[in-house]
Order: sequence, then structure tokens, then C-alpha cells
Amino acid sequence: AINSTAVGVYSNKAACFEAMKEWEKAIGVYEEMLELEYTKAFTFYKIGLCYKESKQPLNAISSFQKSLREDPQFYLSMMEQSYLYEEIGGMKEALHYAQEATLLNENNLDYHKRLAFLYIDAGNFEDSLKCLKRLVDSEPNRFYNWYAYTEVLMLIGEYEDAITVLN
Repeated sequence: AINSTAVGVYSNKAACFEAMKEWEKAIGVYEEMLELEYTKAFTFYKIGLCYKESKQPLNAISSFQKSLREDPQFYLSMMEQSYLYEEIGGMKEALHYAQEATLLNENNLDYHKRLAFLYIDAGNFEDSLKCLKRLVDSEPNRFYNWYAYTEVLMLIGEYEDAITVLN
């Protein structure tokens, strides 16, 4: 017989509801799971993802913030908040959470890419160039990285530098 109080049972049950896009049922299972777990950061994160998928950004943000109260370095919750804040027009918060997540997960190039584009949106081209330069150096065979890097150089009027990079 299966131990119905095992965290894995709850986790898989919630995953099934997620797969069926029954977000409220998944959230209900995750909320039950909170009573069992010794660490709640991941469960609050999963609840936040369900709220995000069910188009409830403020509830999602609240869950991601609870996740961070449990584990202040849970960078997945930070990055999800970044996306949600951008979606609802909170660019300052979007940038803040992306910066924090990137600092905690330095090797995640996707985070650097996200941060680069948030810097562009904020008009901070110098920091955007730093992120894009890291992408170019880390993945020199990806055309898109070079393209984005030279586009920002052109935005700030550094045409000679853009030509040099492209040679």
C-alpha cells in the first residue's frame, strides 16, 4: 500500500492536475503538501506557477514571495517574479528580480539574456552590453548573441565598434 502522506504522492498528484490544466486542484494539493514539508520554498514556487498559468499574476507573485521568505536565495521564484512584473508593467521590480536571480545563478546564460533585454528596456545600454558580451564570449557560435550585441552598439552610436565586432 502507498503511504498517502508521502510528499512524493502529493507532488505527483499535483503534477497530474497541472498536466490536465486543473490549476485550482493542483494548488489545493500543494497547499496540503505545505503541512508535510520541511522546506516550503519549492511548494510555494509550484503554487505560484499554477497561479501564473491560470492568469492570476498577483496571486502568483504572492506565492513566489512566500517562496522567497522560506528561502531568500530561491532564484527560480525571483526570475518568475521578474517575468510577471514585466507583464503587469512593473519594470523596476522586473529588473530587480532578474538581477538578483542572475547574481545567484551566474552561469545561467538565459538569465543574462533576459537581464540584457530588461536593461535595454530600461535604457541602460552599458549594462546590457556587459550581459551581451558575456553571451557572445560564452556562446561564440550563436548568431543571435552577436546580432543583439551589435544592435545595442548601434543603438548607442558605436558603429565603428559594431563593425569591428562583426569582422
